[in-house]
Amino acid sequence: MILDADLRVLVANPVFYNSFQVFREDTVNRAIFELGNRQWNIPALRTLLEKIVQQKSRVDDFEVTHNFEHLGERIMILQCRRLNTKQSPDLPYYRRCDRAPQSQRGP
Repeated sequence: MILDADLRVLVANPVFYNSFQVFREDTVNRAIFELGNRQWNIPALRTLLEKIVQQKSRVDDFEVTHNFEHLGERIMILQCRRLNTKQSPDLPYYRRCDRAPQSQRGP
């Protein structure tokens, strides 16, 4: 997912749409914290993304656990950094990798 400096979604991939059962038209150009009936307004995620924007820093393997209304608990491992492009320098970017909740993991 690529966000603009105001943390609005510019691009998300099909895996994101499928994993969170959302549509492109309900996602693109919306603030990440407004997505899914504001379910993405997760304090740890907000703090992380605001830090990336303000400090132009990078974070790898940041774990966020959240219980989504229609999906249940998701454990996400995030890699966040700023992208530099000729058209738009310093775009916040984050990549998410899911991990199964503890209750769904094998022995």
